[in-house]
Amino acid sequence: MSPLSRTNVHAFVRTAVPKSLLRSGDEDIVHQFSAGHPLSLAYLVKRLAAAPDPTAAAEVLDKVEISAVTQTLSMLLIGISSAATPRCVNCSRSFPDQG
Repeated sequence: MSPLSRTNVHAFVRTAVPKSLLRSGDEDIVHQFSAGHPLSLAYLVKRLAAAPDPTAAAEVLDKVEISAVTQTLSMLLIGISSAATPRCVNCSRSFPDQG
């Protein structure tokens, strides 16, 4: 299934989440974090719609943002670690022990 467009995500959010829970720009944040993927969008909107008040809804999006940043940093660190390991192994092979 193809990702939904920004317009479709906005319409879905406005239909499923009470307007009183949304801040200006929240639809864009939902689109960004879900990347338009229907399953991600459904989970995120379900959590937003269940929020008891605007503060709780904002916290849902804040937690998603923190989670996304943490995941991105983890992936970068794994990539750096994986890329560095072969070089270190190759370097140790290039320089025999001086012991």
